[in-house]
Amino acid sequence: MTVLLSVRIILLIFSSFFLFFIIGTTSNDIENYRIVIEGNNQIEGILGKSFLDAFKQNRGELGSWFLIWLSSRFFYTELAFFSVALFSLLIKEYMFNRFFNYSLMAFVSYVFIFVHILDANQLRESLAICFVF
Repeated sequence: MTVLLSVRIILLIFSSFFLFFIIGTTSNDIENYRIVIEGNNQIEGILGKSFLDAFKQNRGELGSWFLIWLSSRFFYTELAFFSVALFSLLIKEYMFNRFFNYSLMAFVSYVFIFVHILDANQLRESLAICFVF
């Protein structure tokens, strides 16, 4: 039991570093979230706004916008994006552990095949997949 737990912890640490690397190198979504959070010349950001005002301005999925708004209150933009992506990845690890017989193999396969597509580039869809199952 303790060996399996230590393998899971090492795997989660490795996958979080891999996710951070993928977000830093290939994420197309991070720039869009930077504009939404910080704003630019044409769009007003959500920093300093209440959740309802930020939601009315952007109109997205309620849960994902709440997580982005909440994490942008505590972290800078890149770390807010990473924390929401890591939250999504941890939920998926929990689901793999609960529903699959070979959960470690399924999670490793997910990390190497889908992390760069879903968790780094399509964050709202990645969160939605967590709650579909």
